[in-house]
Amino acid sequence: MGVLAILVALAIPIALVAGVVAVVRRAGGGSGEAAGSTRRFVTYLLALGVLIVGAVGLAMVVNLLIPDRGTEIIRTGSADVAAAVALTVVGVPAFLLLWRWLAKRLTTDRTERRSPGWALFLTVTIAIFLVGALSGLGSGLAWAVGVDEFGKGGLGYGIVWAGVWAWAWLELRGPRRPERMEDAPVMVGSTVSLAVLAGGAFLFLQSLFDAGYAGATGGEVVAAGLGDDLVRGFIWLALGGAAWWLHWLTVGRLRPASGLRNVYLLVVGTLGGTLVALSAAGGALFVTLTWLLGDPDSSAAAHFSDIPGMVAAFLVGFAVWRYHRTVVTADPEVFETETGRAYRYLLAGVGLIAAASGLGVTVNALLAALVAPVAARGDVDTLLGGITALAIGLPVWWATWTPMQQRRAGDPSEIRSGARRVYLAALAGLGGIVAVVTLSFIVFQLIEGILDGQSFSALIDSTRVPLGLLVATIVVAGYHWAVWRHDRAVVPAADRPVELRRLVLVTSDEGDLAARLRTLTGATVTVWHRSDQDGPQPSAEAVAEALAGITTERALVITAGEGPVQVIPLED
Repeated sequence: MGVLAILVALAIPIALVAGVVAVVRRAGGGSGEAAGSTRRFVTYLLALGVLIVGAVGLAMVVNLLIPDRGTEIIRTGSADVAAAVALTVVGVPAFLLLWRWLAKRLTTDRTERRSPGWALFLTVTIAIFLVGALSGLGSGLAWAVGVDEFGKGGLGYGIVWAGVWAWAWLELRGPRRPERMEDAPVMVGSTVSLAVLAGGAFLFLQSLFDAGYAGATGGEVVAAGLGDDLVRGFIWLALGGAAWWLHWLTVGRLRPASGLRNVYLLVVGTLGGTLVALSAAGGALFVTLTWLLGDPDSSAAAHFSDIPGMVAAFLVGFAVWRYHRTVVTADPEVFETETGRAYRYLLAGVGLIAAASGLGVTVNALLAALVAPVAARGDVDTLLGGITALAIGLPVWWATWTPMQQRRAGDPSEIRSGARRVYLAALAGLGGIVAVVTLSFIVFQLIEGILDGQSFSALIDSTRVPLGLLVATIVVAGYHWAVWRHDRAVVPAADRPVELRRLVLVTSDEGDLAARLRTLTGATVTVWHRSDQDGPQPSAEAVAEALAGITTERALVITAGEGPVQVIPLED
């Protein structure tokens, strides 16, 4: 019955895909841009589905062939064998037949290589199978060395899925490589690899620091599972490091500037490392404050037992931030793009939210002290938590926000930045909504308490949480509302120059012309490749110079070899 259910489950999506293909062919005759796009979507979706099915089947077969370790006995029933064979004989031939047809089209038809569907297929394939390969190999190797009792099942998946990932990686680098969105698979792979690398480094360092802390405080140096965690951390560190080296250091690091590359550098690497480091620092500060100013009910060794893990997390986050920050500062133009501005406002928003949360929690704790002269331990810890959030978030917000405020005086483009407008609108507008809702709840609580005859202390105690939220929201929303009004006054609507935001570039350039234009203009660039010309194309600087007089937010740019650049302003 299990095998029959698997085959039925496979037949349903295949039948749906076949139906869609039939409808597309009947409607468009297999021609036209819409029909071609639909055909690609269906084809690549089907290819991904049968590829996963075949890979799962092969992984199950490999697991059946792997001998047990030592005296370990794992019973394999006929259902397991049948499922492995069924998935393999259905998925593998189906994918090979489909890939034979796809490979021929990708080799002979350049339109296929330029389609987003091919790049998206490789991106999703690399993401899925890289995650499966790293997790399977990690648990399988841990089982092989004896630190994971149940990791054998992952070894077969790791081996097979690593093979599929290697095939997709070779396609990405081979003659059939995609000609659009070529950065997507590399950056997605770099992100996955970095996450595994950072996780392995954290587990490895935490195990080392825990052992050192246990030895320093008189505990057992080798606690239960500590050595196993050390080995697991090393395995994840090695696997993630090898994958990150291949995806980022050998390919992604050498790619020209692009939107996806900037997102990886700024959001994943720089901002991600910052958040991890700040969170660890905040946790360590809170533990320290509760020991110095609170009322801990345990010994110093037990109270600070989480510090080794926090130190490990801080070091990993700092290393990730420092490396990616160094790469970004090596190319200062990255900060001048809209992605760079979005990163700075996002970092300022993170710091502000942390500080505002700390302010609200602090107000909550102070109100609790007002109604209870003898503060409970929970109220003291709440106050220290608010102070910690303020101490961590406020410097981050101030260090990020102040330079942007100073810059807007001499750079009107900062005020017109879409990232700035979204940042101010979100904090002022959403903050105002939250304030109104919170105030309504407070009024409801007060009226209900008065009608029930509650005392003043009881009324304060029942509303101190929303009161803290209200104070923090009013401060944040009010300040950013004032900043928004000041921006409008500095650049009046009638005199506000229009910023070029979107470009449609018609060119036969196969290099980094679009990426350079994104950097020089800050606009989003959509490329339409023309097939009637070939040869040298104008430089990005020449195209940017031709765009100097544009007074609309959108423009069409047509390059014709070494001839003049044609610029056509477009209405909104």
